[in-house]
Amino acid sequence: MRGVAIVSGVGPVDRPDALEGMSEGNVAEFTMAMESPEELAAALGDAARALRDDPEGAIAALLEELPEVDRRMFERPDFWAILIESLTEAVRQGATGWAYDDLRLVRPWPFRLDEIEVEVRLYHGEEDVLVPPKHAKLLAEGLRGSRLHMYPGEGHLSVGRHISEVVETLLATQPDRRCARQQRPSEPVFTRVRGRIILRSSGVGILRSSHSPGPTPLSVPTHYPAPYQ
Repeated sequence: MRGVAIVSGVGPVDRPDALEGMSEGNVAEFTMAMESPEELAAALGDAARALRDDPEGAIAALLEELPEVDRRMFERPDFWAILIESLTEAVRQGATGWAYDDLRLVRPWPFRLDEIEVEVRLYHGEEDVLVPPKHAKLLAEGLRGSRLHMYPGEGHLSVGRHISEVVETLLATQPDRRCARQQRPSEPVFTRVRGRIILRSSGVGILRSSHSPGPTPLSVPTHYPAPYQ
């Protein structure tokens, strides 16, 4: 593996200040995950049904918690289309995966950040309220040789406009000789896994974090997803 990029990624949530600066909805969700998994499952089950029945209405209800720069993304029909496709597919079979992700996130991680040897680049918007910037800064402090890129004026969603820069930087990354396993070169393929967009190409992995889980294959062999160009 040449390197890893994490965009708007969540850091360890099992620390006292992990939820500071986070939107009310996300605070409630993580609090339920920590204190009442049964309540979490019920709440996410309701949210999943709302997304399946009326995706536009369910998503619109979340806009009030977002900064203006993220709300402006919803003025783009292409962004609406890819978000609705992603979220409805994520909950097509229910909210089990969504709940499982939350429960895993609030537990202590089974490894230390300083054990990771591959180069990690972190990209984060300074206006992000779904995953506050302190998460990226904490990860950068713990990951040896990591590189942190903060985007002033960008939020959790709008930072995706820089995805071309992220991909191009990864593709230019030199192979890390400390990693024994090699991947065969292949054509670039985008895949959305558990709400994240992953580019697989010549041993490069790119992770686009998102709020919702769920598998949605998306092959884009010659260009980046339109909403993030």
